Amino acid sequence: MTTAGSVERKVWTEAELQALPDNGCSYEVVDGELVMTPKHGAYHADICAWIINPDTEYVEVCHAPDKRKLLGPGADLDGEHLLPGFRYPIAELFKGWDWE
Repeated sequence: MTTAGSVERKVWTEAELQALPDNGCSYEVVDGELVMTPKHGAYHADICAWIINPDTEYVEVCHAPDKRKLLGPGADLDGEHLLPGFRYPIAELFKGWDWE
């Protein structure tokens, strides 16, 4: 329904999203609206993560393919510049969980 002064918005479907061109941009649908984000480099938005391995109880922190570090149960996760002041003991990630 459109009222005076309002604008009817297009609601995107999954099929329409999948049909968008592969032009180096990231697309997602949020609340039915298309959101497009340009990528700033080959690895932007692809690599920057904490990889948690419950079998070894280690966490790998990846900033780039050549900038990675492996942290064990005695270390803390550090929020670095993204979450200044954030620290969490890696051992706490695996405490009391049944991963199977």
